[in-house]
Amino acid sequence: MKYVHYNSEQYFFDRILHGVVLAIKCAGKTIVYFPQLFGGYCMARCLLNKETNGILWVALTVLFAIILYQCIFLLKGLLIAFKTKRNFWWLPFFILCILYTCVLPVVLFFGLLQKAAFYFTIEYANGLTWLFAIVACGYLYSKYEFLNDGAPKIALAIYKLGHSIVERI
Repeated sequence: MKYVHYNSEQYFFDRILHGVVLAIKCAGKTIVYFPQLFGGYCMARCLLNKETNGILWVALTVLFAIILYQCIFLLKGLLIAFKTKRNFWWLPFFILCILYTCVLPVVLFFGLLQKAAFYFTIEYANGLTWLFAIVACGYLYSKYEFLNDGAPKIALAIYKLGHSIVERI
């Protein structure tokens, strides 16, 4: 039987590596759900003032973010149903969903992407910025896949509601 012996430096390195991986995963999730979180924060700001408890701010922001997430999948259900029926109303829903979930976060972070590109190279910074932006849009689209039929379990009921609304029309 083999025994694995970790010295304290190896254990410390492994713990830090797991922390870095966890931070990268959290950053990826935050980028994907940024439009909902930002929209939820803006809605909570309309209802609450600065003196309100912080827990209420977070709870209301998350609640509005979940509602916006459900709305996106309602629109996706409408989009897929219209596309299946060969009705061209799917196109405005598709454009709206793409603008909100894929383009808006990249536009808001474009300046930050440009600063990051200038750290790599000064002469190719603009091209690198646009490359980062296109890759980010592609990554965000791959998480939602608006032209594929399907939804995550948490949004499946509202997605099917979008289908049924179009079926009744």
